[in-house]
Amino acid sequence: GQYIPFCDEDGYYKPSQCHGSLGQCWCVDRYGNEVLGSRTNGAAECAVDLETSGDFASGDFHDWRDDEVDEDELVNDEDEIEDDDEDEGDDDDDDDDHDGYI
Repeated sequence: GQYIPFCDEDGYYKPSQCHGSLGQCWCVDRYGNEVLGSRTNGAAECAVDLETSGDFASGDFHDWRDDEVDEDELVNDEDEIEDDDEDEGDDDDDDDDHDGYI
């Protein structure tokens, strides 16, 4: 049969490519360039090879960037919650202190 490449949701090549009718698999970068020496009979283990390439690292950069945005959103939510608690706590403490001194 004909080789059909495997791609991710963004249209880039998946790290492991296989030609089913030949029973061969190999590793590629995100642009489909074969990693030399990665072709094998059966499943290819591609994660180790791709970790050392710049393409894998640049692809990972977007994941890290997304995580940072999520963390900022969480921090902002916590700050808002803490501010609300602090304001309420300060008001209560001030009232208690005045009552205690009077």
